[in-house]
Amino acid sequence: MRQKKVFFDVSTGITKIVKFIIRLAPFGIFGLVANTFAQTGFAALLSYSKLLVVLVGTMLFIALIVNPIIVFIKTKKNPFPLIFTCLKESGITAFFYKKFCCKYSCKFKSLQKTRVK
Repeated sequence: MRQKKVFFDVSTGITKIVKFIIRLAPFGIFGLVANTFAQTGFAALLSYSKLLVVLVGTMLFIALIVNPIIVFIKTKKNPFPLIFTCLKESGITAFFYKKFCCKYSCKFKSLQKTRVK
């Protein structure tokens, strides 16, 4: 029993350290972006904006073209009420967090709301 408590305490300590480091990460990212911007000016922001356009465009293509085709093939029904419900429920969260459980739990709730079987 004592070994189990030691491992639990060590695990808890490591978890707290990791959470602290994760909380500091935005400051580090801001510092890196500010440093890059100070050295290169708007040229760096232009390349970032091109990357952002490609990422958002790809996500929209998947969300509004590929996913509806898959849903239509599977259900033989109009997929857009379900697609728009999913985007409304979890679009922003899925974009910023990229967490599998978040996206799919929201989509499951959307399926229940639209009563898709």
